[in-house]
Amino acid sequence: MKFITLLLFPVLISCTLFYSNKDKMQDMTVKNENYQNTEDSLIQWSVNYKLQWSDFVGKIDSLGEDRERSAVTWTLKKSTEWKLSKDSIEFNLICYFLRYNSWKKIETDELLKHEQGHFNLSEIHMRKLRKTFCEYESHDLQATVDFYYLEYSKMEENNRQSQDLYDKETNFSKNEVEQKKWSTKIENMLKETSNWADTKVIIKRY
Repeated sequence: MKFITLLLFPVLISCTLFYSNKDKMQDMTVKNENYQNTEDSLIQWSVNYKLQWSDFVGKIDSLGEDRERSAVTWTLKKSTEWKLSKDSIEFNLICYFLRYNSWKKIETDELLKHEQGHFNLSEIHMRKLRKTFCEYESHDLQATVDFYYLEYSKMEENNRQSQDLYDKETNFSKNEVEQKKWSTKIENMLKETSNWADTKVIIKRY
């Protein structure tokens, strides 16, 4: 995880990598400079958009340790700079898909739905984090900063565990029965967290 921290206006960026292959899923964090940040490199999560295979434009690792993998999905979870006022702290928590870091070797409808599931799970955990922050009351700025990083770290760990379990139980989309169960579960979680789909977070100050 890469932390870019300003004294009073924290900015936090983390990238998560999901491998879909025959035998394993791996979660990694990368430094900020390891992903492209151009106008067309990021796809913000949206209820109105589903991933397409044309979004996976990264270079396939055909010679390295990733050569046996079917698809690689990178997601970026980003917090914007804080805006402080007397009564509130405002920022946005945004979940992105990284086009130029994500790649595929094969294209099947089942695998694409599985990859969308990874993206959706990341969004779900960001929604839960937005809820946590919006319900928090700030009485001390430094304590709020500490709370911010603590809860963000918890979110990352919970997300990692969910992604691990998702790949394990669906066998990377190959177990059709479990994949259907998970797809339904993820859709239900998106509905349950719909109140926190807005990326804006407002923490009240007292």
